[in-house]
Amino acid sequence: MIELVIFDVDGTLVNTVRKNFELEVDVITEMGGKAPSFEQYRSALFRGSWTEYYEQYGVDPERAIALYYEKLTYIDVEAIPGVGETLEDLRVKSIDRSNKGKKLKWSVVSLAKSVERVRKKLENARLERYFTDCNIHVTEADKSEAIIGELREHDVRPERAVIVGDTRIDVESGRKAGIITIGIANEYSFDTFERIREAKPDYIARSIKEIIGVIG
Repeated sequence: MIELVIFDVDGTLVNTVRKNFELEVDVITEMGGKAPSFEQYRSALFRGSWTEYYEQYGVDPERAIALYYEKLTYIDVEAIPGVGETLEDLRVKSIDRSNKGKKLKWSVVSLAKSVERVRKKLENARLERYFTDCNIHVTEADKSEAIIGELREHDVRPERAVIVGDTRIDVESGRKAGIITIGIANEYSFDTFERIREAKPDYIARSIKEIIGVIG
């Protein structure tokens, strides 16, 4: 029985991939470069460096990155369809298990710059009621150490925990930490279905609603 669910945020809970792409187009065109298509942008994510990415489209990487973060806001992000219902299902399951002396907890491990940034995204997507600062964690590149920390904090064995994410980083970090992995692959994901499949998660879901069947 699953006792701990660890979520990624961007592309898993919150729809930011299109907004990020539109911002990239705005930055590159404003600097006089040739903007990528959405598929070019998506395929470039997590491959190589941002320096190489911006140079490819004819703009100065340092200036582009600075301009990107200057323009970056999340005031209009929304929850991905099915996320609210899934989190509510988890909340109900948690109450039911607590009444039976069992447990079901969940948390977030994100590659965002700060907990505050993650919290803001969740607030704007109207998901804040399901998360508090104490179960929001941020890290860089490899999430495995943060996952292991969550297992220790909640006293949960690896085989009773699952990570739900939309990138190879999520799947590979979960495998490294020894927990169950669910790769989300749909139009809201930052990684493509092919890259998720190549990472060999324990499960691939087209909708976050499908994780309920794994959690049990």
